[in-house]
Amino acid sequence: MIARRSLIAASATLLAAPAVKAQGTWPDKPLRFVIGGAAGGVSDIFLRMMENRLRERLGQPMIIDPRPGAGTVIGVDMAAKSTDGHTFVGVANSFTVNQTLVKSLPYDTLKDLQPGVLMARTANVLAAHPGVPAADFKALIAYAKKFPG
Repeated sequence: MIARRSLIAASATLLAAPAVKAQGTWPDKPLRFVIGGAAGGVSDIFLRMMENRLRERLGQPMIIDPRPGAGTVIGVDMAAKSTDGHTFVGVANSFTVNQTLVKSLPYDTLKDLQPGVLMARTANVLAAHPGVPAADFKALIAYAKKFPG
């Protein structure tokens, strides 16, 4: 489902970066990747494809934690409130509009989260009921302007 496509924060960076043992021991426990989609969804499958490589590079297992619902708000909120330094969140395209569509988000998009990396791009599809008299996007816009609401 297009709404479930993932932008998995930080995981591409982790895959692309060489394994480095700096002064700290991060990661010193399993990494938790929260996804805003259901188990078996696109985000879940995408992360599971990267799971082995991340484990090899970082020396820690990866826990995939599906938290579907509310257009990714539930999963993003969980990750935004995490303070362990080992929790990441994968977001879908709905994440980008939630701050304008959801009246009171339980997190501050700009203060509580730090962007990571774009993991995938997919085409969006706009579908309408067969009764809508519009054969293309331009006609749909004209129809919406003629009949607001």
